[in-house]
Amino acid sequence: MERVIKEELVHHLEKIKFLPKEQFGFRHGKSTTTQMIIFQEHIVKEVSAGKTIDVIYMDMEKAFDLLTFQEIISKLKKAKVSGKFLKLLTIFITQRKFLVKVNKSKSQTTDSTSGVGQGFVLSAILFIIVFTQISEHLNLFKDILHFIFADDLKLVISYYINEFDPAILQNILNELFTFCSEKSITINPTKSVHVQYGYPNPNAKYFINNAEIERKEVTRDLGIYIKNDLTMSHHIDMIYSSTNSKILSTTFITLFNANAGEKKTHH
Repeated sequence: MERVIKEELVHHLEKIKFLPKEQFGFRHGKSTTTQMIIFQEHIVKEVSAGKTIDVIYMDMEKAFDLLTFQEIISKLKKAKVSGKFLKLLTIFITQRKFLVKVNKSKSQTTDSTSGVGQGFVLSAILFIIVFTQISEHLNLFKDILHFIFADDLKLVISYYINEFDPAILQNILNELFTFCSEKSITINPTKSVHVQYGYPNPNAKYFINNAEIERKEVTRDLGIYIKNDLTMSHHIDMIYSSTNSKILSTTFITLFNANAGEKKTHH
């Protein structure tokens, strides 16, 4: 039942072109792969032009849990969801209950007071409906691009080194932090990351709520480890290391079981 509702909702949103082109999450014809291709093509083009590209990978903390019911329902109305369909979604959003289970102990059942819930079929699409306001806000600024997959957001600014002005991106970050705070969306500066591509600029430093964003050479973007020279050697090394670790673990378990079997036989 929930899947049918989700398909109907997605179809409606695509039909009225409600979702922004920057949102690649949970949409027909879009995926992590299509976003990564478009993003990397842009970076390669700007690097080839001799530019510096600063990318801020932003961490939205507990984004699915903190949205208010009022905010979610308001955005559904903005998306022209109405009538019985809106009533049905409102019931789903506002009448959820939860409990906490630790080992065999359970807490009392409690009414949910915020968020779209996690693990539900409808959760992700409800979240990206609300998240459209982030794109609407960022599209007011013509100096940057942004890419979104569900709640994974990255901001991209390109410039020639002799034209560098840190205030451009910093002002946008300040505006975005304030805007998100007003909408019950929390940006975590300690988990956000700054990666610089192209011509090096050591003077490029950015802050979220007065906390400096850590500069890294490698970050994980939509499940792929990507380096600031656009190579994926680190990602390959991680896969190789993980595979070897699993092989060694499997070998150890096999040998251990074999030895245990021999001991039982001799005994």
